[in-house]
Amino acid sequence: MTLCYCHISRKQLIMLNKYVKLDE
Repeated sequence: MTLCYCHISRKQLIMLNKYVKLDE
């Protein structure tokens, strides 16, 4: 899944990372 991290906050990145880990 490709996302534009340009304007994503660190907190959102952390949450996305958690979701990605759960998704995998």
